[in-house]
Amino acid sequence: MVSDRLLKIKKWIGLDEAAERLSSIVEGNVTVLDLIELGLSHDLILSVRLPYGEKFVGREMIYKEVPIINHLQEMFLFKLMCDPNLKNVSEEDLLSAYEEEFKQYLLEDFESSKEKMLARYGSKYENMTLESYLEKSRFGDYEYVSAPEYLNEVIYDLPMIGAEVLDLQRLYSTEKGYESKGLINLGGPFIKDTNGRLINIMEEFERGKITKDKDGNIRLLELDAMNYFPTDGLPVNSEIGLRPENLIAFERTITGTPDIEEMDFGFLVGSMLSVIKNTNSKQRRWTQDLLKEELVEMCPKFTRRALDDYFAVANKKFKEKFN
Repeated sequence: MVSDRLLKIKKWIGLDEAAERLSSIVEGNVTVLDLIELGLSHDLILSVRLPYGEKFVGREMIYKEVPIINHLQEMFLFKLMCDPNLKNVSEEDLLSAYEEEFKQYLLEDFESSKEKMLARYGSKYENMTLESYLEKSRFGDYEYVSAPEYLNEVIYDLPMIGAEVLDLQRLYSTEKGYESKGLINLGGPFIKDTNGRLINIMEEFERGKITKDKDGNIRLLELDAMNYFPTDGLPVNSEIGLRPENLIAFERTITGTPDIEEMDFGFLVGSMLSVIKNTNSKQRRWTQDLLKEELVEMCPKFTRRALDDYFAVANKKFKEKFN
């Protein structure tokens, strides 16, 4: 099993190692399949380690919300502009010429959305009108905010919103011994870097294509956005596992251990003084482990894992101050 000290210096924990460690904590059998399910349900943050020695391309994306009326208007205009005879007509002229059709389009979307919300939430939306729907509802989607760029990290967290979900589902089915259906997600896989940026992994339409500016000059360090599209899954030979910090955070949730930043040092010191003052043995030589056991017995609020963390922080601060 990975020890606490070793966990703090490792950058990557495999699923097998993580399952073994969690099994010892909960005193039961935690499997790799359990971890995959926890990741798919967003209860545990899983990560991917990309193959070393290879270059991958991605584009940063953000989640953006707009009023539903704006989104529906954009979709309606897109539908009209698919007609070759209307491509050169301005948006204003199209909306004016097809005003009644647009109103009908809005009504149909409203009725469809209301039916779905009533089925899901009950009578809460019974009195919703077209006007209130268009005024209050919003549409959210992801959009690119950067050009394609080479990825400069190896380990990324998996947000479980795109094709990475299908990769994990396939891994689950493989572990169970059956073959999953060949589903695809056209949006491609998403990953999160250490700065929290959401990145869509891309691949080339035409490999080795040279990027040029409008004057025909070669741009060696730039990637042509028109030559890239979302890949269908995580790169071949990628590994699924966890960052140690994500595993530690999950352990805290299942053991009820508070975060270091939330510790009440005043309460801890008071508890320690009470233990020392009320001990039966006046000659006892206190060690960290003895003190920990007495504190856990006296106050159920403390856990052995939390106290180990508390003492580690305290020892570090003491050494920084006096060494």
